[in-house]
Amino acid sequence: MRSFTHLAFVAGAAAQIVTDPYAVRPGSVVDHPLPSISKRNTYAPCADVAELWAAQVTALSKPNATATPIRVPANKAYDCLLTVPVDAEGDLQEIYELKAYLQYQSTLSWLKAGVKDQIKPIDIMGTLDKIGDGIKKNLYSNDYEVQLAIRTLLDSPGDFHLTYRPDITSIFQFIRPEGYVVSISSDGIALPKLYLFTDLPKTATGNITGSAIAKINGQNATEVILAYSQNATYHDVDTKYNKFSPNPALQALETDDGGISYYVYAGPTTTYTHENGSQTVIDNLAVIPAVYDFSNVTDGPSFFTAFCSGPDAVLDPEPSASASASATPKASSTAKPSAVVSATPTPSPSLFGYPKPQFIHSSKKVSGYYLNGTYSDTAVLVLPGMDPASLKLTVSDPTGAIGGFNESQALLRKFLADSVQAGKKKLVIDLRGNGGGTIDWGFEVFKQLFPSVVPYGGSRYRAHPAFQYYSAMVADVAVDGIDKDGEIGQEWDDADYGIQSEILWSNIYNKDLQPFKSFQDYYGPSTINGDTFTSIRRYNFSNNLGGHTLPASLTGYNQFRNTTTQPFESDNIIIIQDGFCGSTCAIFAELMREQGKVQTVAIGGRPQNGPMQGVGGSKGSQRLGFDQFYQWAQRTIKISEELDGTAVSNKIAQTAVGIIYNATQIYVRTTLPETGSSVLGYVNSLNNERMNDSTSTPLEFIYEAADCRLFYTSASYINPVNLWQQVWDAKWGKGKCVPGSTGDKSAIGVQQNKTSFGNTQDSNGQPTQSTGAGSTMGVSSVVMTLAAVVAIALTL
Repeated sequence: MRSFTHLAFVAGAAAQIVTDPYAVRPGSVVDHPLPSISKRNTYAPCADVAELWAAQVTALSKPNATATPIRVPANKAYDCLLTVPVDAEGDLQEIYELKAYLQYQSTLSWLKAGVKDQIKPIDIMGTLDKIGDGIKKNLYSNDYEVQLAIRTLLDSPGDFHLTYRPDITSIFQFIRPEGYVVSISSDGIALPKLYLFTDLPKTATGNITGSAIAKINGQNATEVILAYSQNATYHDVDTKYNKFSPNPALQALETDDGGISYYVYAGPTTTYTHENGSQTVIDNLAVIPAVYDFSNVTDGPSFFTAFCSGPDAVLDPEPSASASASATPKASSTAKPSAVVSATPTPSPSLFGYPKPQFIHSSKKVSGYYLNGTYSDTAVLVLPGMDPASLKLTVSDPTGAIGGFNESQALLRKFLADSVQAGKKKLVIDLRGNGGGTIDWGFEVFKQLFPSVVPYGGSRYRAHPAFQYYSAMVADVAVDGIDKDGEIGQEWDDADYGIQSEILWSNIYNKDLQPFKSFQDYYGPSTINGDTFTSIRRYNFSNNLGGHTLPASLTGYNQFRNTTTQPFESDNIIIIQDGFCGSTCAIFAELMREQGKVQTVAIGGRPQNGPMQGVGGSKGSQRLGFDQFYQWAQRTIKISEELDGTAVSNKIAQTAVGIIYNATQIYVRTTLPETGSSVLGYVNSLNNERMNDSTSTPLEFIYEAADCRLFYTSASYINPVNLWQQVWDAKWGKGKCVPGSTGDKSAIGVQQNKTSFGNTQDSNGQPTQSTGAGSTMGVSSVVMTLAAVVAIALTL
């Protein structure tokens, strides 16, 4: 009996990034006066914004004009948003469709239950219903409030795989030019203070020129940043705090947004009160990405027509010269903060401000270095991302993913071999800023470091009807094929949607690394934490169709199966993390921690003693986009009709599959130009689980302290070599860790009885150990409601 027909109706057919693409980066906003605007008898904020926009477009179209982003006063942008009328009918339809897509989010039940002392309960579906009720009761005065409520809700779990970007929340990027702040300690151990980024020295040997920041808009500076950073999509509160500052690793890669570009309004100005009593007052601005044309905007309703009615309303396919994208360039990604400029140019490609590499991939996502002097026995592997795509694109590899993997694999293999031959005994792995990338690359790096270890990587899908129908359909196609003479045609052939699908149960392994016996054996479902999930699945790296991303052979498999030499011992490897690690980076970190037994040093976080997590980003093992679910729904309905008839197809169309397939409003309200997607929405589709965890708790909800914690000094913030040496000292030398940051019961070193970080001291100079603060300093102890976040933001 075919699995699709059986599963669909015998049981009754129950009807379930990163990075903002337009984020502004530090250094990209030129400080020059805004154009003047006409004086009007009535206050018309949208008209004022449009007039300012037009004046800057005209200036930018002149010969030899300096490319700068278009910006307007933050308060005018915000006031304009408040005049956009509520689209009650459209918003209700949007919520209805959104709930169908969100059934693929794998953590719904865990979020709804919450985690004691870590995450307050977040009922995604129930809160969407409440927002809908508010719309029906006319509780929202403008459409910005509605869409902000939706976006903030989906950002609140701190899972950057869970993404939904309503159009109106992306038109203005609220920033503080010259207002970037950094958290700097005097010695890396003492509690840090906040400084303006512009007050950092120009070189690592210089001194900070300004006084520390004590208050922001009259409130304690640390508390303000903690409150304002709550909309950062990280589940760890220390990582959220780090997000507020420019990230040195991402600055070197030229991909950082500085932590200041947000969609939540923060008032017209920001006043920094320094410890010496002086004040710095900055006018807050709203940057308008170049793709938005304000030519026809005069008020709130015309704003809605221009930007909230679908992509065709945003980009004119043949724009006039005065309003073209070329005339209004996006925020420059080439501007480099002076604090990280290297005095000695390095060969191209290179990471900005880093020493000359032993090797570096063209993507700059993987590079290697040697330390000198006292540290000359140490190699450093820098991985600010897990997606080293090739810059050489081909027809067979249009994204450069396969070429990039193969190039990086060979470069890393040679670097490790050369390091061993050169007498290097220790390895520092710098993962700062790493937000993930290609799954295969995370496993590949682990396998090159531990070639004899079989990586686990077990994960589960949430089991719900829409996914059940699709995965069963894939199984049917693999077994029975599709009639090539049928109406579906060649685009629906077996090669794409049957035997070569990564969803196909026979292409992957079970938790014991054995083939599943049947579709039912794979799908289950199993009831866990009040929800249903598939069986644990593992990648089959001996098979290019084995559920992983690329048709490439990893170290230890296929032609590389005889690779067995381990270049470094576990105790001679240390990982540096700043909390940004997530997705594939989190997969790699889990493999290194649990199977490699490698320890970690966390950098930064709140100005307090105690432990910090190294992984603050999404710990899910797969992000899938709404576009993907539309395709799945389309294939499910059409192939079910081809295989099982119209009656079966019609029944499926009456479930969430039909809602997803026929959705229109989320495409109208979230499609952003130049993103490469029809709708800017994603979910975490696979929960990553720890090997032998009988509770099947997603790693997202498990607190994992690093083995040691350090703060940035100005020298280590500016020059990564100083940081690498400080970490080396803490791990293998006479350096210290932040008091109370070692010895947490969740740290892998403690669990392995290898607490090599023994130099932590309290304020009296006595050795200290944490008693397991993970339960009180967990994932996001300051989860705030939308109202609270907005209320605090407005006081900034």
